[in-house]
Amino acid sequence: MKISALIKLLVVCCFLQVCVRAAETRRVVLVTADGLRWQELFSGFDKTIVEPKQLAAFIKKYDAPTPQERRAKLLPFFWKEIAPKGVVIGNRDKASEFRLKNPHRFSYPGYAEILAGQHVEAVKSNDPVRIPQETVLEYTARRLSLPPTGVAAFAAWDIIYFAAAKNERAVVANAGYRSLPAGLAGGALETWNRLQFDILTPWDSVRDDAVTFQLAYEYLNVYKPTLLFLSLGQPDDWSHDGRYDRALQSIQHLDRCLEKLWDTLQSLPDYRGKTTLIVTTDHGRGSKGKSWQDHGEKVKEAEYVWLAAIGPDTPALGELTSGTYYQSQTAATILRFLGLDPKDFNPEAGAPIEVLFK
Repeated sequence: MKISALIKLLVVCCFLQVCVRAAETRRVVLVTADGLRWQELFSGFDKTIVEPKQLAAFIKKYDAPTPQERRAKLLPFFWKEIAPKGVVIGNRDKASEFRLKNPHRFSYPGYAEILAGQHVEAVKSNDPVRIPQETVLEYTARRLSLPPTGVAAFAAWDIIYFAAAKNERAVVANAGYRSLPAGLAGGALETWNRLQFDILTPWDSVRDDAVTFQLAYEYLNVYKPTLLFLSLGQPDDWSHDGRYDRALQSIQHLDRCLEKLWDTLQSLPDYRGKTTLIVTTDHGRGSKGKSWQDHGEKVKEAEYVWLAAIGPDTPALGELTSGTYYQSQTAATILRFLGLDPKDFNPEAGAPIEVLFK
């Protein structure tokens, strides 16, 4: 009786193992665009928040008769390639919501929720303190026994260095104005590693998005990580400064980065046909008056965010028109794509987003 039960258990385990391995995804790239509102993503430029004296210039560059046409002018690659061939969540005008679980509605708590799979109660500020629990990045590196270069995070904002992993040495993390370790830099990586200190932004804690992207891009080509996290920051920073023109330019730059990244992933044998790309944001922003410049607990609607995914295991559903999902589900979703058990990672993590899987 015991032997029979054991055989049945082994058969079930083998079946489950086959099911896990049936998925095509072997690598994941996670991209975040700090503070990019769902309003711009789904409807393009918002004329209601532009100063009247500046409106004519914005209309000439970004306006179109419909939200669909306006967003395509702002993010042409996203809406031509990612959306129709993947899934996009968070268009509240179509009854689709993607929300934060954490109540703070600013950056570090948002990134902690993405990477830990839950509201991390100890993270209540943007202070440079190490995240207190294991992240999806370091869990992936540990669980898959990857080499030291197998998981990497490149970020414009310096605090991501502390958010990427509980154990500082668990993954490669490069954020803000920070040099790469000497053993990693070489060729084009070394060139961009040096240039970051010459191509400055107005903010001491935020490196230029173009530099951050190029560092991540060159790293991907050289080291071919299983999991890569790229975090761009300037949509948020220009919004805080009230520079809607620069915020929109940063969003256009994001779109160009996504195009170059996706085209490269499809050209490399290690990534082609077996990589899932996930794009999201850490928090929303206000929607009325000057509240678009800010976010936080007291800013209405700053809890609404968005997420998009494209890859071999994701159906081509386009924009969702129903359902509510949470940022705390992102980590578990990444792990499921990689064939790992989210509950083993963190029993308190949100569940994988089922609609992203065929």
